[in-house]
Amino acid sequence: MKRPAAGLAALLVRHPVALVASTMCVALALSFGIPRLQFRTGQDTLLDPNSKIARDNTRYQAQFGGDPMLVLFSTPPDGPGIKQLFTPDNRATMARLKQDLDASGNYQSVLTPLLILEFAKTQIEQRMVSQPLKLAADEQSAMAAARTSAAARGDSAAQQDAAAEAAKQQVDDAFNAAFGADARRFLDVGEHSLDNPKFVEFVLYNAEAGLRPELTGEFPDTHHALLVARLKGNLSIDESSVVAAQLKDGMANYEFQGVSPLVSGPPLLIKEINDKMRARSR
Repeated sequence: MKRPAAGLAALLVRHPVALVASTMCVALALSFGIPRLQFRTGQDTLLDPNSKIARDNTRYQAQFGGDPMLVLFSTPPDGPGIKQLFTPDNRATMARLKQDLDASGNYQSVLTPLLILEFAKTQIEQRMVSQPLKLAADEQSAMAAARTSAAARGDSAAQQDAAAEAAKQQVDDAFNAAFGADARRFLDVGEHSLDNPKFVEFVLYNAEAGLRPELTGEFPDTHHALLVARLKGNLSIDESSVVAAQLKDGMANYEFQGVSPLVSGPPLLIKEINDKMRARSR
């Protein structure tokens, strides 16, 4: 190690001007390539695009879309709760937001709280019709089974009737425990329309004033709701960053009364990281 270092030092002493000039020439030659350097942060810089994982991901995104953008709607803790999101004016704003997102062509799907509420409304109305029909069928089945068992034991006709009534009562008790409170509320809410606040409350909340379990995916609690807009599949990081910024900035065009929207999601986070990386590379 000492001999090469000593030789290099001797060379510098004997030919300083030539070495400095050579170094400058090399640096000048290399400088012509600097403008051609490109800063890339795409997935192909992290993963071989010909790998099985990359090909499977491409097919998956083509079928089901890319990352989700999220809009969290929040209501004040001391306010009326998330039902405030479904006033007539707010429903109109929500419908306009979905229409604009669909028309942009940037999203594979847009699932709004309003769509969830409308679907839940249909499901609950169908359930309130189907459950009494199912109750009647269950009663008849239980009574027939009880009569058959009583007859097999040699019971009299009166005893068979009593067994059938007891079986029917058991079915009725089970139905009332599971659906009775909801059924009574359903009869009392009035018009089955989202313009009716009492009906909106019925769709959102169970008899114990808690959110219906089937809604908790899009309604985390009684003061929040989620809009999920899934980007088109296989967008580049730059393309998804542009779409994320458009949604974040564009939410200022949609005014929700008594409700505050917050835009988030992986594409927005990746945009922030990407922007900082680019800024530091300049």
